[in-house]
Amino acid sequence: MLATLQAEPVLDDGALYSPSDVLILASLRVQDPVLNQQARRAARWRLPAMEQDPYAYPTRVRVLAHLQPD
Repeated sequence: MLATLQAEPVLDDGALYSPSDVLILASLRVQDPVLNQQARRAARWRLPAMEQDPYAYPTRVRVLAHLQPD
């Protein structure tokens, strides 16, 4: 969902919220079915680093909590 040179599914939070996850959360609130579907697809992306250090990705936890089954 971020326009980067190379696809990056999720950015770690660091001192701020993850930009990619903030966009996903905002897109899930919009009542556009196409955008909602794209946001759900982006929310399913995973990185090995997330499994190794989930505390570095707390915004992704919020995204997963907001997702409802398709």
